[in-house]
Amino acid sequence: MIDINGMDLVEKFEDAKKMLKNAKTKEEKVALVNYIGNLYKSMLCMGITYIKYDRNKFFAGKKTYNKSIKKIEVYSDRQFSNYILHKEFHHQYFGEILPDVEDGLIDICSIVFPQEETLTRSEGFDILNEFFKSIKLQELFDEYYKNGRFHSSIVGESEDNLGFTLFNPINKDTDIFVKEYNGDFTSIQTLIHEIGHGYDLRKIDNIEDYNDYFYLSFYGETIPRLFERLMFRFLINNGIKKELAQDKLVDFVDLNHDFLLQAYLLSVLDEDFLRQGKHLDSNPDELAKKVKKHFLDEQEIRDFIERVGDFDLSDTYNYAYGDIVSLFLCEEVEQVGFTGDLLRHFDLNKTKPFNPEFLRECGFGPDNYTELFKKELKLVRK
Repeated sequence: MIDINGMDLVEKFEDAKKMLKNAKTKEEKVALVNYIGNLYKSMLCMGITYIKYDRNKFFAGKKTYNKSIKKIEVYSDRQFSNYILHKEFHHQYFGEILPDVEDGLIDICSIVFPQEETLTRSEGFDILNEFFKSIKLQELFDEYYKNGRFHSSIVGESEDNLGFTLFNPINKDTDIFVKEYNGDFTSIQTLIHEIGHGYDLRKIDNIEDYNDYFYLSFYGETIPRLFERLMFRFLINNGIKKELAQDKLVDFVDLNHDFLLQAYLLSVLDEDFLRQGKHLDSNPDELAKKVKKHFLDEQEIRDFIERVGDFDLSDTYNYAYGDIVSLFLCEEVEQVGFTGDLLRHFDLNKTKPFNPEFLRECGFGPDNYTELFKKELKLVRK
């Protein structure tokens, strides 16, 4: 089920060279710069270190490569400018959500579950198979499984990374990686999250939209978080490893809270501080002093900053809004599957730069989110 050598990636690396040579537009070249860089990192994560990646030779000269990099920098500038434009909205939105989320988190964290159960590889596969059958995406799972698209990597993309998805936007070829896959609950959850990325990205029809989604959007983690939520509900509602799933759901809610809090924290920093990237390299004491007036306990927020460490703006808001929007979509998918109007509307808007109007017209307000959040917490006590 899980590939452990990654040798097919070497062939894909050679194919990517040909794709780059035949690229007809700047947008295709930008997309391939991203894909090829990720493909090379994927090989390293699988322990394939003998492939040499000379960017200048690969991209037929330093000048060609730099042009693509500059285009990516333009995307980053556009995303930051859009963020500043709506910074006050982010501040108010997350400021309204956080108190209720923290109250709910305190409540469920007091629950003590029995000693953690373990999953055998066979049980893990059965969960994957039955879960995707339940959401009527069995063909997608079978395609990845039978074509060797699942890989167990030696390391993740970064120190804390448990999994990642490699997606070729030219031919929609998809590979999914889980760090040291062993069939336990974390491996299964990570695999389901990453399959969510594959499902989501394959629905984008053109390269321009793909680049916009990758570099401009704050919704890139929505569908993967949706898949995780659907998994928790499937297991708990059907009594499959129920207490283990409930325990892991608490961890899921706790992690989502961290991203919501990070999003709020970033929203209280001034524009110059963010533009200069000081939020990325400030020590916890400096950053805590900068934001302390917005929090009740300076020591508590300092401890949080030290624990989290990474305050990348794009990652933070992708996960924060991914949590929020996925909760709303989960309600619809449970009722009508993946063909509902709300999910279609999301697909039409997900590649666009952030616009508060999208949240408003969909009814994704703080009060509605809180209502659904409290409903979800009931699964922990079910």
